Amino acid sequence: MVFIATALQCEAAPIIRACSLKKLNNDLSWSCYGNDSLCLFITGVGPVAASAAVSAVLSKYECSKDDCLINIGSCCEPEGSGDIGSIYLINKLTDRTTGRSFYPDMLLRSGLAEREIISSPNPVGRTEAKSFTGEAVHKNPLFDMEAAFIYQAAKYYLGPSQISFLKIVSDNGIALDDSPNERQNLALLAKRTEELIEEKTEQIKLYISSISEAADDNKSLPGYEKTDELAADFKCSKVMKDSLLQLQKYAEIAGVDYRTVLAKFYSEERLPVKSKKDGLKLLAELKSRLLK
Repeated sequence: MVFIATALQCEAAPIIRACSLKKLNNDLSWSCYGNDSLCLFITGVGPVAASAAVSAVLSKYECSKDDCLINIGSCCEPEGSGDIGSIYLINKLTDRTTGRSFYPDMLLRSGLAEREIISSPNPVGRTEAKSFTGEAVHKNPLFDMEAAFIYQAAKYYLGPSQISFLKIVSDNGIALDDSPNERQNLALLAKRTEELIEEKTEQIKLYISSISEAADDNKSLPGYEKTDELAADFKCSKVMKDSLLQLQKYAEIAGVDYRTVLAKFYSEERLPVKSKKDGLKLLAELKSRLLK
């Protein structure tokens, strides 16, 4: 199953139409739409709503290692960047409340441009967004109110390679006032956001299809009867073991000979590792070799 999380109805509507999704009756407090392979749900705006929705839906449908979650939605960028309407695959997420950053495993070759995003519990104003321009640490980031929080909630159910984020730039931040004109502008922004996502539905459908095909391929791959033994030699935590399994699956799908790389690690007596720290370093090296 591919789960799709959007914050707003205007973000969900083009995807619902493009994928011919039907309203689901599942006793949840969130609107859900789906078919045999997709389940789209609308979280609501902000970290609390997003986290609660992700937890409720993934628990309800008892997600597994063969499932994945895609957060699709709008975002803003600093004024002057000139990317309104562009779609990006997110490679780094930062929780602005804590400063913590997260890195989804980018195992699938999507062909989409990549950007990083900062998630804030409050709307980002135009002046505030513009102030980030040119700061090397942020590299001209995107902003939203959900992505980093969705990742933190989803990682209790899914591995890093099972969670991904597609963001369409809709604006340069809002004018933070409560005037009637601004409320009208927000309504116009919602309409424009739906139009921008509508324009990207073919790319979105292609990405969803790629994710679905990869998940289906995973189910029919040769067995991994030695995964537990290999994980022990890497001194894997649960998260490390999930990452190792995903690397094996990726290598099988892509036709990459990962077994030769592992055999070299053993011949060089780098496996089994002596500590979890060494295991993390070697797993990162394995990933680098397989994805180069």
